[in-house]
Amino acid sequence: MKKEADTLTKPAAVPAVQPQQPMLSAEEIENLYQQDTQGRIDEMRQKRDSRARIERLKQELAASSRAQSPSTTVAAGQVGSVGGSGTQAGVDFNEWIKGYLMEHWTLPRTHWKKELYSVVELRFGPQGERRGFRMIRSSGDPYFDQSVEKAVTELDKLPSPPGKELSLSVKFDPEEKY
Repeated sequence: MKKEADTLTKPAAVPAVQPQQPMLSAEEIENLYQQDTQGRIDEMRQKRDSRARIERLKQELAASSRAQSPSTTVAAGQVGSVGGSGTQAGVDFNEWIKGYLMEHWTLPRTHWKKELYSVVELRFGPQGERRGFRMIRSSGDPYFDQSVEKAVTELDKLPSPPGKELSLSVKFDPEEKY
């Protein structure tokens, strides 16, 4: 009697069928290479152009910021500030500083209705350089106070020298800003 193992035979190995792909000619390979290369070149050009556009926009923004800074040039229409005596020429630094700080102060909407506010004292030298600042009244919210400090640190120097020491307090209150 034959053993059962002897009667079983291994199936024959079936070769894997590979789909036949047509061979590419040298010209077709060259065309594919050129298309790929051109695509990469176009992508690099787009990135370069985007970077150049961003740089131009930054320069335009900086020029616009400089143009909006106060100066002592004569302007058409009424000039001066409320409460001025009419004998002064130049800039009302206190109003300009408060406006600049409010413009550069960013606060998330989540903090708008919390009835928070901070007061900061700023000191400037006769040449307009910021000599220091201190938080006179903290809001009690570290994130809120950090946003105030960030706005203050962006103002390193006044647009023109005041010619004397300058000290003022600024209240950062979202209800007054928005």
